[in-house]
Amino acid sequence: RQLNAENVLGIRRYAKSYFCKDLIEKATIFIVHNFEDISKKSEEFLHSSFHEIHQFITDDRLNVRLEETVCEAVFRWVRYNKPARSCYLPILLQGIIMGLLDPEYFMTNVKSNQLVMERLPECRNIIKEAMKLVCDLQFVDEPTAATSSILRDTTKYPTLMRPRLPSEVLLAIGGWSGGSPTNAIEAH
Repeated sequence: RQLNAENVLGIRRYAKSYFCKDLIEKATIFIVHNFEDISKKSEEFLHSSFHEIHQFITDDRLNVRLEETVCEAVFRWVRYNKPARSCYLPILLQGIIMGLLDPEYFMTNVKSNQLVMERLPECRNIIKEAMKLVCDLQFVDEPTAATSSILRDTTKYPTLMRPRLPSEVLLAIGGWSGGSPTNAIEAH
């Protein structure tokens, strides 16, 4: 009941040091459901270890409206102690689902990011694979069978397009179309 964006990371660390499994899990769920606020507002976020950051960004339950939020959080965490943390950037970039990034954002804020450029030899393969995906998807205006086959081909882009589990889903069931009832279901 006392968890909030400013204290949850400290409470989770405390729970880990005393092996409080239930509290660790509740804090972790709070973190992945409120990642955006925590990564922007919590000073403790910047003091988190690599293993904590990696665990949060690779958790399928991570709830973010835009994958750009995850990317910015990683860059902010690395910049906070760049000499000690820049070596972790290639591993953390693999936790970002590049296929969910806006292509323009990817080109201007990831591909040409100063932190990425400084670690280019280690980041090259990640950026190269993401570029292929961005080029495949960039020229698609409307979802088509071809787009769907690109997105479904998990062998081609195994982790670059893996969707995160949403915390909320809106379903529209049934309705009227052309003066008669329909049995369509839409999920958003």
